[in-house]
Amino acid sequence: MRSPTFDATVFLALLVSGSAQDDSSSPVYLNHTEAYGMLSNNSQTAAFHDFYATQRGCDAQVNQFYCAAASTACLLNSFAGETQDIRIPVTPEYDPYPYAVDVNLLEPPDTDDSEAIQRCIAETVVIIEDDFNGVLSYPYGMVLDQVANLVRCYINHGEGEDVSDSLRVRAVHVDETVSVDAVREDLKRALEDEKSRVLTNFHRSTIGQPGGGHWSPIVGYDVGTDSFLVQDVAKYKFPPFFASAERLHASMQTLDGCGDYDFPRAQVNVENYTEALDVIGGADREVAVRELGCQPAHRGYIIVEKVWAPILDNEARIKVTQLAHGGLRRRFV
Repeated sequence: MRSPTFDATVFLALLVSGSAQDDSSSPVYLNHTEAYGMLSNNSQTAAFHDFYATQRGCDAQVNQFYCAAASTACLLNSFAGETQDIRIPVTPEYDPYPYAVDVNLLEPPDTDDSEAIQRCIAETVVIIEDDFNGVLSYPYGMVLDQVANLVRCYINHGEGEDVSDSLRVRAVHVDETVSVDAVREDLKRALEDEKSRVLTNFHRSTIGQPGGGHWSPIVGYDVGTDSFLVQDVAKYKFPPFFASAERLHASMQTLDGCGDYDFPRAQVNVENYTEALDVIGGADREVAVRELGCQPAHRGYIIVEKVWAPILDNEARIKVTQLAHGGLRRRFV
């Protein structure tokens, strides 16, 4: 979801003064000496593999609504050369080299093998037409289960459920039953596995930053400070940063006011949807919420992992959203 405009002058002043790093629970940015120390002390550990893997292709989001698409593109590019299970699109500007870009990720160019992915996105993720873009319309951006579907479209080569022999997608809503200890162990396990990747949907203000809901990859863990490294795709706002496990957990446990709705069809089922969902342009937000059937849902995280990777048991109190066995069918009955 879109974040309010950020005052870069205030942020830079905090960095220069050092006050932005005084609070041990505040984010530690990678352009700060403390962060470099945390990275160098752990540079050889498995928990930082993803940080290096994502350097190949983690670009800034093209606009303030495309953080989820940019994060997914970063995830896909990080798998380049590591597995045949991921379908990395070929962006026309970089043809013949596979490279995911956020804009083309949602509108993959026509190729011999793109038809199934195009259909998967249109049926399970978002509607994009000549005069309408679901990401740029209310509720703006993409919600947790929606992004899990987008990742599935590319991992499963256009199939709308987990059919890969080696990889699966897990979406976890961090509600009040999901403890920080459970989240910490789940994320650490994924980060220590070179075949796994993590995306997080969190709220900036809860983590200690100006802004609202946001998406980015998680690419490392520092055991000394109990902090996770977030590869922020809003590069025009923030460099990568370490966030404490407590803060990250709290930021993912926030509610997205329209975190659950009948995407993608609900948007185009609204009468005069190109105007009715243009809330920024003056449309009535309350009407849009009602017409879409918006329900609040907790934010959380997505893990792409090997099929045989263990899922935390019930005692760990992790709720796994198995879209492939319910969510997708429910949306199209």
